[in-house]
Amino acid sequence: MQQERSKAAVDTLESDYNARHEQTQATTSQRVRHIIDETNAEKQRMAEYHDNARDVLRQNHRDDMDGMRLVHEKDKRESVERMKEVLRKQEIQHEDKMASVVAKYEKEVARLNDELAKVRRSNDEQAKRLSSQMARLHQQELDTQQSQFQDKLRKVQDQHADELRQVNSRHQQKVDDLISTMKKA
Repeated sequence: MQQERSKAAVDTLESDYNARHEQTQATTSQRVRHIIDETNAEKQRMAEYHDNARDVLRQNHRDDMDGMRLVHEKDKRESVERMKEVLRKQEIQHEDKMASVVAKYEKEVARLNDELAKVRRSNDEQAKRLSSQMARLHQQELDTQQSQFQDKLRKVQDQHADELRQVNSRHQQKVDDLISTMKKA
């Protein structure tokens, strides 16, 4: 009987052990499956996170490039507008300078014409009073003075033409320099 009890106790122990072992196996398998499922879910979340992060980075890069392009285009437009404004101001300065040179030339021509007219009137009055011989000498003198005034007038005209060429040359150089600067930009 003792032996039967011992055998029954051993059977019970063995049965308990087997049941615990099976339960431990089942619990372990369930935990492993749960860990594998959690790991797969985490991998899926990480893959989605990386995909989203990559999409966000691409979009940010596109946005940055668009922003840089817009800034570059704005800078370019502003530079062109500034260059146009500089050219416009230079053109106004050139026109003002040309008007000043022309006015100076016209004033000098008018003064010389007035002076010439005065000399002619004076000489005409003297010629009427003098005898024919004196008139002939006087006419020679008048011709000489007229020639001198014409020389003066030619010199003034030549000087004016030189000044106009210089002003135009400087203006053209400035315009060429600005155009060159705009092309380099």
